[in-house]
Amino acid sequence: MKDAVAAALVLAVIAVPPITAIVALDGTSAIVVSWLGIGLAALILIGMFSSVLFKGLGVERTVSQVLIVAATGIAALIVEFGLLFRWIGLQSSDGKTSESLFDALYFSVVTWTTLGYGDFLPAPEARIIVIVEVLLGYLMMALLIAVFVSLMTRGLPSRTSGPG
Repeated sequence: MKDAVAAALVLAVIAVPPITAIVALDGTSAIVVSWLGIGLAALILIGMFSSVLFKGLGVERTVSQVLIVAATGIAALIVEFGLLFRWIGLQSSDGKTSESLFDALYFSVVTWTTLGYGDFLPAPEARIIVIVEVLLGYLMMALLIAVFVSLMTRGLPSRTSGPG
């Protein structure tokens, strides 16, 4: 049962960006579908993280299962945000507009990690997307750290008395 749940989560998260790219090829509907994809991937990750932290769903997850789902989910979110940046456009440091998929994915990774080289800037319409990506990146990384600490400390004996 554990493996089936983990596999279903991974498949659901992996399917989000390609479905978005295939279904929505024009501007406005692409943006709407991308936001839905981001919401779905984020909900799947938050659900998985919270079920590990609060031992919900009656499913015990291993570190490797959490790592696989987290890595694919975060990658899906970064790609989904990259697709949004591609559709809206980016401005390079020399003022030219870029709609390159590579540039958009690069900008999404740089934004998610809060690195910020400054070689690309979001178009004015994309600033709210940047804010959402940065905040979601912070939230996901904090949850991921909490989940790993929880998983790593489950088997440790509890301390009932203080030192000395």
